[in-house]
Amino acid sequence: MSANAPSPTESRNQPASSLKPMTEAELTDAAWWAWFWGEIEHWSFLAVVVFLAIEFAALKFGAPFKEKIDHAREARLAELTTQAKEADARTKEAELQLLQIRFPRSLNIDYFKNEIDSMARENFEVLYDVNAPDAQNLSINIFAALRQAGWRNGQKLPSPLGPKEGPQDLKDIWPLLPLTQQWGGGPWGLSVVTNASPDINQKTPAARLVLALGKSIVGPPSQTTLGRDVTMPNGLIRIIVGPKLP
Repeated sequence: MSANAPSPTESRNQPASSLKPMTEAELTDAAWWAWFWGEIEHWSFLAVVVFLAIEFAALKFGAPFKEKIDHAREARLAELTTQAKEADARTKEAELQLLQIRFPRSLNIDYFKNEIDSMARENFEVLYDVNAPDAQNLSINIFAALRQAGWRNGQKLPSPLGPKEGPQDLKDIWPLLPLTQQWGGGPWGLSVVTNASPDINQKTPAARLVLALGKSIVGPPSQTTLGRDVTMPNGLIRIIVGPKLP
């Protein structure tokens, strides 16, 4: 490098008047690029303003529709929640009913004794269906409660049902009937049978016993009906413990 040549630092520090002047073509080119980037800046700013305006309008005009959607979603969620709770309640109720069906029937002895306390002491017999798993135990409880209350009975214990001869005009179909019906009762539940025409509205000992048993049975849903067997002697009440309701 020559001792008289200027250094790069010195060249940069030279005043603008000492720089090489631009040609007409260079000035035109520089002016065009300055215009171009200015336009880009202008339109970019305008686009930002437009996009912000569109966003504001979308928020403003879309809010009611979004609110409707939110309300519909909340209503649907509330409906599904209610349905789920109802289904859960039905499931629990079904499970409870299933458990009750599985449980054996029993007698609230104290309540039953209180119900029959004011009744006259009658002659009675207790029969039960051996095909009903809980019938024997329930029949023994009824038998014992009536005996303790002073009702008269010639049995040592309740007797299992067996086939019974029916009327001659029904001999073809009689053996097909459930044993509980052959002995004057209903097909299910408990029956109180006499030789009189059944009328639950009459205040007969049998009708009152039907009501007392109906209120005193504990466990699965049960029914107690009033039946008739014309072959029974006068003054005898027969209690039949049949199978649980299907």
